[in-house]
Amino acid sequence: TDYLSDIFSVGIVTQELLTGRHPFESGTEQATIDRIKVGKPDQLPDFVPREMKELITAMLSHDADKRPTTKQIMEQDTIKLYLRMQEEKERMQEEKEKQQNEIAQLKQQLAKQQTQSDTSNAKPINIEPKQQRISTKPKVTSEPKIMIEPPVTQVTVTQVRKVLSPVESEVLQDVEVNGDTYTNKKDNHSTLLYNPVINKGIVTIEVLNVEDLIAVGIADESVRYGRNEGPWDRGWDKIVQYDLFGYIYHIGDEIKGNSKFNVDGSRIGME
Repeated sequence: TDYLSDIFSVGIVTQELLTGRHPFESGTEQATIDRIKVGKPDQLPDFVPREMKELITAMLSHDADKRPTTKQIMEQDTIKLYLRMQEEKERMQEEKEKQQNEIAQLKQQLAKQQTQSDTSNAKPINIEPKQQRISTKPKVTSEPKIMIEPPVTQVTVTQVRKVLSPVESEVLQDVEVNGDTYTNKKDNHSTLLYNPVINKGIVTIEVLNVEDLIAVGIADESVRYGRNEGPWDRGWDKIVQYDLFGYIYHIGDEIKGNSKFNVDGSRIGME
């Protein structure tokens, strides 16, 4: 049985996962409810595939009869592709675990055989104590060798500390700047870019999550953001994003298992 209200809810969650924003979000709770009543969700960004856009739009349709059934959702090519990818990941993980178990069993068998072999071949050894003699004359076992040490190479490392300054953009209209602290004044995305451009050497960036920081990262020099845009809005191929749950995104699968900074007061470092 399909519950069309559940389909609507799944559509909301799906769009929020893709964009980081509730599709009907407004300034107040009542305004959000009013948008839901008239059926006017936010437009999905360009990076979302066309078929996925059509699917989510249908799921959020104001007319419940126009919402897709669970079967229709599962028949979408994008969903099928995702499911196949998940199945392949699970299959590969199972295969890896199977191989590891087989290797562990083989090692146990070899260790057992070695123990049995050592036990069967063991012979008693009688050690008679002898008077220990100590010679104070050094024994020369080989010709003396000459070691030539290479000259020490001296390297000078210059460290330069800078407080980054934001690139001028319309995004700053939504941000309050107080020294090196930036506060989003609006209930939307504010993605700031900072100078200088990294063109050589090793650069370490450190950020303090005072409150509710979502992500940090680096972007291509050509990237510019507008108001209420997330880092992903200009394409994953243009950025490397490190989010508050320890996921790193660029091209392809996310990289999990990195340190989280989802607690206010956390420090984040990228090099």
